[in-house]
Amino acid sequence: MQRTVASVVSFLVLLTGAIPALSCPVNVARGPGLLRLAASDAAVPVAQETLRLYFAGHATFQIETPGGAVIVLDYNGVNRPTRLPDLITMNNAHITHYTNHVPPEIKTVLRGWNTGSGIPRHDAMLKDARVRSIPTNFTEMGGGTNGNSVWVVEAAGLCIAHLSHLHHTVSREHVAALGPIDVLLAPIDGRVTMSHDELIDTIRQIKPTVIVPMHWLYFGAIDLFLSRMQDDYPIRRSQEPWVVLSARNLPKQPEILLLPGNAF
Repeated sequence: MQRTVASVVSFLVLLTGAIPALSCPVNVARGPGLLRLAASDAAVPVAQETLRLYFAGHATFQIETPGGAVIVLDYNGVNRPTRLPDLITMNNAHITHYTNHVPPEIKTVLRGWNTGSGIPRHDAMLKDARVRSIPTNFTEMGGGTNGNSVWVVEAAGLCIAHLSHLHHTVSREHVAALGPIDVLLAPIDGRVTMSHDELIDTIRQIKPTVIVPMHWLYFGAIDLFLSRMQDDYPIRRSQEPWVVLSARNLPKQPEILLLPGNAF
């Protein structure tokens, strides 16, 4: 049986049709800044009112919640998570952004492109997390009706958006569907996805508090992107691919957080 959103998640959405309210407050008192996480801390339980974010490489991120949910965004089978996910997304049908070889232990697989039954619009509840998709790239990817989805994870009072293989700036409708975003996982290659001009316009529209670069692809792309952004956004470089996020410890001003990892 194909593993789909109907197999495990979202009893609330699937059985009743109810859509949970957005969990992300628009105005939260900001604290001193992001909480750093040492590699030795990665195995400890996630504290209340925090999320743990891990950059597995390329465009793959692992999110862990206080309620024990493990969510991996843009799973491709190569950039491996550190824990068995409850739920994975595959945002785009590009070879480095999806796989047909998913371990059977992963019970829920959400795909973000048209697989033959129309444009997917997922909205799922998993433990203390909400995972939802916003279709994009309606015609850019090979003339198909949908080639990519932006995914949003809401938990612990935070909203994290993953742009994946976005090929165009977001529209007003996209921004409205996203809602307030605290952390934006953004492709900064500047060539295969959006140009840097398009990405900067997208960032300014979404207005996240933290921007985490991914999808570097080409040598020098990260330096070019950071050079464009450094006058407007503080740049913080982490020594570890982990960070602990809290609604009350986000930076007071938007910043870029560079997590180390294999971004190719």
